[in-house]
Amino acid sequence: MTVYSHALVQPCTWGRWRALATNYPVSVHLVIPNRWENEWFGKPVIWTPSAVVEERFRVTPVAVTNRRHWGRYAFRSIACTLRDRPADAIIAYGEEFSLLLHQIIWCRKRFAPQAKLAFFTWNNLTILGGRRLWLKRWLWKRVCSGTDTAMAGNEKGAQLIREAGYPGQVLTQTEIGVDEKDFHPDPANRERVRRKIGAEGFVFGFAGRLTEAKGLEDLFTALENLRTEQPWTLLLVGDGDLRSELERRADCLGGKVVFVGQRPAPEMPDWFRAMDCLVLPSRSMPDWEEQFGLVIPQAALCGALVLGSDSGAIPEVLGTADAVFRERSPEQLGALLARAVEDHGWRERVTDKVRTTARRQHTTTALAAQTYSWLSGDSASALR
Repeated sequence: MTVYSHALVQPCTWGRWRALATNYPVSVHLVIPNRWENEWFGKPVIWTPSAVVEERFRVTPVAVTNRRHWGRYAFRSIACTLRDRPADAIIAYGEEFSLLLHQIIWCRKRFAPQAKLAFFTWNNLTILGGRRLWLKRWLWKRVCSGTDTAMAGNEKGAQLIREAGYPGQVLTQTEIGVDEKDFHPDPANRERVRRKIGAEGFVFGFAGRLTEAKGLEDLFTALENLRTEQPWTLLLVGDGDLRSELERRADCLGGKVVFVGQRPAPEMPDWFRAMDCLVLPSRSMPDWEEQFGLVIPQAALCGALVLGSDSGAIPEVLGTADAVFRERSPEQLGALLARAVEDHGWRERVTDKVRTTARRQHTTTALAAQTYSWLSGDSASALR
């Protein structure tokens, strides 16, 4: 099978595909941009991946027309990846109106008409709405006739696809997955990181963008009103335009607050292990709501309790209502934070529920099994 995606430019994202090639009779070929550029709050981030050639796992970097925008790039030379290496199945990690997906639809028709084609989308807002509706309708018609399967990153996205009249198979599964070889409890590293940051007592945590949409203001308000005799620490991993304001508010909290900034992906398991409770208090915005929340299974597999708002896909990723609070409700969040500190039995039960969901649905091995089921025609097992 051949997979096209700009999201796979980092080797740490290849886990599900290596697991598929290792555990099942499948050869996997990843085709990715040879250079990809992002900007993280003014700081450029550039990836230039190398080719990989193994027995059943290959990675081919190819030049693209746009190195920065996920919806506006196409591969400059793609015929060789299909014509010279025939595929039985193709997955394009490009949403319904992306240039990449429509390039792959054309190339599949010309070079690999026997291959079944799936596309992946994170879209959980609207399909046939907004501006340029005539163009969207025309492109959507091409998607419906030119692909066999739609893979949505969340249940709302799958519902939108069905409501828009997609005639093919619709699956719900995430994009990358979490590798349990990296994300797992490690008591020694946990204590090392906690000593490094001078953590006191119970450690609350957050990992991600420090922005309004991520709901950090609600978390700080909840902590300002937290009443507990136990000491606590708030560990914030990430950066963003709210950082200065949050640093000012930190002085008003009753615990210690540690900002460590944006950290490299390989470090993240250690930061999650240092936390007793990760909080994802996202807020739905007019043009965005939480599409998944990868930090949820990552932290859960490292042993942390995870609590999240009801924005977007967070409740389905958590897998239990016990861990969910109403978005923009510091009062509800505060009650859960207090219970997390004081009620050890409840904390263990909820932690186990979220961790079980992560293992069954969001690990690299679980996603490899889902993908093989799709390849084998077992649609029931391919569903999340």
